[in-house]
Amino acid sequence: MEEKPVDLSIYADNEYYADIWFWKADRTDPVGYADDKMHIFSDEKMNKSTEIITRTGATMYLSRTGDEGREAYFSSLPTLYEGDTVHHYNHCPPDGSRADIQAKGVWNNNQWIIEFSRALQTGNADDISFDTGKTYLFGISRYEIAGGLPEPDWNQPLYNAGDVNNAITLIFDKE
Repeated sequence: MEEKPVDLSIYADNEYYADIWFWKADRTDPVGYADDKMHIFSDEKMNKSTEIITRTGATMYLSRTGDEGREAYFSSLPTLYEGDTVHHYNHCPPDGSRADIQAKGVWNNNQWIIEFSRALQTGNADDISFDTGKTYLFGISRYEIAGGLPEPDWNQPLYNAGDVNNAITLIFDKE
């Protein structure tokens, strides 16, 4: 959401605010949405922030908060036996600003193809407003960017330890 160029890595030495669209195969895809959140990277400690040491050894803080509204899932804690399959998440349509990003993924040839859709202007203060005359920096990460360290004993060792791997530029086609 910055007007100036920034390094979107969580190991960068610059502060930034980012509007993040967090697609989750088991949590948001069943209802056709991505989770709309705010990613704040600052040199000031924030409530529930994660301390990050940058590439140059500086201390920064990462905070991720959900946009206003209800998310597309909630955890369930079954207390009665209802069969051999137990679902961890219950799905529901998101609302408020959390319902801005429609997204659907398809698993094909051992890869995900995910399409995102959103209005240019949502009218929500926690979303970036797009202007078709401007270009926008986007960052892409395969794993959740939460400031965790890789866990080599896990079957997904980078879960919770993602970073922006590819920076791309969004340019709108002229009609």
